[in-house]
Amino acid sequence: MKSKVMLTIKKFEMIENSESIAVAISGGVDSVSLLHFLKENFIKKNIMAIHLNHNLRGSESIRDENFVKNLCKNWGIKLFLKSCDIFEISKKVHKGIEECARDFRYDFFNEISEKTGSKVAVAHTLSDSIETIIFNLTRGSGIDGIRGIPSIRDNIIRPFVFVPRFEIENYAKNNNLSYITDSSNFSPEFARNRIRMFVIPQIKKINPSFECTFERFLYQINRDCDFLNELSSKYLEKKINDIKILPEAIRYRVLKTILSQFSDSFEFRHIKLADDLIKSKINAFTMPKNIKIFIKDEHLTCQK
Repeated sequence: MKSKVMLTIKKFEMIENSESIAVAISGGVDSVSLLHFLKENFIKKNIMAIHLNHNLRGSESIRDENFVKNLCKNWGIKLFLKSCDIFEISKKVHKGIEECARDFRYDFFNEISEKTGSKVAVAHTLSDSIETIIFNLTRGSGIDGIRGIPSIRDNIIRPFVFVPRFEIENYAKNNNLSYITDSSNFSPEFARNRIRMFVIPQIKKINPSFECTFERFLYQINRDCDFLNELSSKYLEKKINDIKILPEAIRYRVLKTILSQFSDSFEFRHIKLADDLIKSKINAFTMPKNIKIFIKDEHLTCQK
């Protein structure tokens, strides 16, 4: 596992020897193993930890926080800790609990990153990527949605993103690492849990090495997406007449990128409407949050 992780870090230029890294740690096997791996293979004084207590699981949330505190104390790792009531916050901002928890978590990561000048390491694995891809497929995602979890985005790095979970569990066992288990990981209430508990085992019956061979799929799909994105970027500032004659695969990607500059909340049907707009089939359309899209001076534009 070590060689695979170090190759990923080197390939994506995740960590320079003198850089500070703040590891997001929940107390589970993945994050505990990541913190251990980084402190053992990089300059320990540059390694920190971040823990956010969402207070969603009562005494179990308190248990997680105390475990992380003790672990960091025993390992001599500086810990940044924050506690919040995600349930109450989600009601105030009118978001689902999972979405709200994610947003609040990454806001906290960014806060610590800015405060310490560090990158934030998150323990997403190859298994997490597979679960995400299957989940997105069930929602009718395009190829951008089946790229898996990115290895690096802005100040967030994911050194374990090409390592299947069973290898991380073996790493924890071989290094005698203690960790805790989130009981919500076994609740069939959550779609991702059902994928992990019921769908993946059925796929493994077809190919027991499924997780390992899936890395080849990720390489190919990301290679092709990068090429399409690079090709599409050349047309972002072009006039409507230049865009509407492009092949559909490129045209839709250009329109999607343009719409993303207007809003972070839209669906495939809005891209189709944008295509109808540039072909003069309609005069305008409305995106979420009451954003009107129309053509002005041969370019797509918007207004509230």
